[in-house]
Amino acid sequence: MFRVALIGVGCRGESLYRYVLRLRKDLDFVAVCDEYFDRCESVAKQMEEDGFAFPKLYTDYKTCIDENKLD
Repeated sequence: MFRVALIGVGCRGESLYRYVLRLRKDLDFVAVCDEYFDRCESVAKQMEEDGFAFPKLYTDYKTCIDENKLD
């Protein structure tokens, strides 16, 4: 299992999750980060609906990377 953070969930990032990443069962989404918090919440809720644990949410990518042990 790879611990990952999804950073940047605007149109491209959200689409990448929706059509590619959510199909990967070897990923553990531990965090979602975007400048706009409502985007983070939206993608995190989708992750939860897809069977993943609800990730931590961030608006600062440096903090996101520093606070999580990512692969």
